[in-house]
Amino acid sequence: KNKGWLWEPLPESLLGDEQDQDRGSTRHLNGPPSGDSVNIGDGDEWAESSSGSGGSGGFPTGIMPYIFRFDAETFRPVNDTSIPDPYYAVFWQITPPVPTIVNLNVLSSFGDAFVIPFKSMLAERKAVFSQTLLPEDTANFTDTEIWPNNYLLQPIHKTLSKQSPIVALYSAVIPWHTYFERVVPDEVGSLVVVISNTCNQTFSYQVDGPDVTFLGNDDMHNSKYSGMNLTGSFDVLDQLKSEGICKYTINVYPTSSLEDAFISSNPWWYMLAVVLIFVVTSGVFILYDCFVQIRQNKVMDSAVKTNAIVSSMFPAQFRARVIEDDAAKNMTAITHQRLVTSKFDDGEHEKARLLMSKPIADLFPSVTVMFADIADFTAWSSVREPSQVFMLLEQVYSSFDVVAKRRQIFKVETIGDCYVAACGLPTPRKDHAVAMVSFARECLRDMTEAVQSLEVLLGPDTADLTMRFGLHSGPVTAGVLRGEKTRFQLFGDTVNTAARMESSGARNQIHISSETAAQLKSCGKGHWAIKRDNVVHIKGKGDVQTYWASARRAGTPSVASAKEPVQHGNQQEQNAGECSASQQAPPDQRRPIVHTHPNQRSKQTEQARKTQRLIEWNVEVLQGLLQKIIAMRSDVTSPCTDLVINTSADSNSTVLDEVKEIIEL
Repeated sequence: KNKGWLWEPLPESLLGDEQDQDRGSTRHLNGPPSGDSVNIGDGDEWAESSSGSGGSGGFPTGIMPYIFRFDAETFRPVNDTSIPDPYYAVFWQITPPVPTIVNLNVLSSFGDAFVIPFKSMLAERKAVFSQTLLPEDTANFTDTEIWPNNYLLQPIHKTLSKQSPIVALYSAVIPWHTYFERVVPDEVGSLVVVISNTCNQTFSYQVDGPDVTFLGNDDMHNSKYSGMNLTGSFDVLDQLKSEGICKYTINVYPTSSLEDAFISSNPWWYMLAVVLIFVVTSGVFILYDCFVQIRQNKVMDSAVKTNAIVSSMFPAQFRARVIEDDAAKNMTAITHQRLVTSKFDDGEHEKARLLMSKPIADLFPSVTVMFADIADFTAWSSVREPSQVFMLLEQVYSSFDVVAKRRQIFKVETIGDCYVAACGLPTPRKDHAVAMVSFARECLRDMTEAVQSLEVLLGPDTADLTMRFGLHSGPVTAGVLRGEKTRFQLFGDTVNTAARMESSGARNQIHISSETAAQLKSCGKGHWAIKRDNVVHIKGKGDVQTYWASARRAGTPSVASAKEPVQHGNQQEQNAGECSASQQAPPDQRRPIVHTHPNQRSKQTEQARKTQRLIEWNVEVLQGLLQKIIAMRSDVTSPCTDLVINTSADSNSTVLDEVKEIIEL
């Protein structure tokens, strides 16, 4: 309605029920309309609208049809038509619901206890904490309703800007004693809490475990413990400088019951025990001094190993941030142990900590990511022992790590038999594509050497293992993914595309995207990129043109050698020459010429190599078993005796009768 106050009722969920009040330590909640533009002239329109809108938590009946106050003599509601203030502050929605006081003008009914903080709130335009309402009947302290209370006034602005007009007021009556309930454990003795403010108000409570008792409107602590108090400032709202607004100080004092809980009747026995412990400890320290250096060396070795592990897992730029986050996590854990009234478990605290702390992540606009996967590794590993599988992976990937360290390539992780690395992070560099292609070349060479050298130990077909490489360049989001097992991770389309490049590549080939090829060209290495004959279908991107990165190095086959064999022109001329020579020879000297296809010759050569490798592996296995048999015999052989040769022959015996030992392999 474009009015300056709140015409529509708030949802009941915003006010809560009585159970919510108890958890929030409030006695009454109300949302009265008020503000810069709510003046006396709007009163009739407001009364007509509010009495028919079902305020007071949903009670449609019993609402006064006009703004009223209580008469000072008869204490009956009367129409509040003339007030000195230019604003109304009426009860509107109240929890717990009290429909009979809806439309009660608080400013003319509650006196300075509400008017002073109300004016301060309008002047300062933020929440205020009123003076304390102290009980006048000092003889009836058992009624908690009259114990000290405060008004908490929170302005509601028309817009999100705090400079906009105040259109409503959210107020709460907060009893002081609820702050000290369920704070002290049962086994601890009682404490006296003395609260004073700058408005010359002082009152005291006694805290006995979870229970709180109001003592009176004065400092009621025992003077015997005056020098043992703990003092704290209660200024959670950064109280205003306006007149009539008080700042609070809380003093906590021990009591005789707390002192009795810690008095021991056997101090002499304790003293003797301390003396005995001192004597024993002195002797222990003499021995301890001999071992302290050994212990420190062990601690230092452990710290060095731990630092090496952390250094290998996280880049230097992220390492300090991870350590700071871990320190904050430890501090949160200590705080959680001290908060005995906490209602959340460790999981909830961890979630809250992650929400409050800043994630450890950065965006790197230009990075080249490499995925390297061992082809046919699953079939190979399925017939090997676990130790053999890990022997291969450790040999291959450790050699990759050495190259990565030398070329300043960051190893991200290994996922099964897939090796993931990135260049251009955490330290940006312009030649990241060139460096990554060079790194892939060396990895391809090291892979070939490793599988060939390990075939004798790991069995046949090991040398047949090859690798596929996939590279892509682009922006990458990198950071530390916190949790139970913190890890450094890469995210983004660049990572996914690099994985697609690897899966759609070929054995012993470095498959690169057009973006990586463009990076090579910009660095003067465009001749390294060889356009692939056919386009490749990439999931999520469709058909794209990709490239092979030339792998020609010393002793490394070229890219063309991995393609389907073709018959070159010189080969055709050679064949033609041979045919011509046979035709020119005399008929009786002509012999049939058998032409062997290059594919057939290649297969025959490869089969011969495999057969030779299989023979070498079997010889190695047999040699190892025989060495074990020889070692076993050397341990159990009896002293040497003269060898007696039986030259007599039994005509009924066979060769098998002369067998002395059968070796099972």
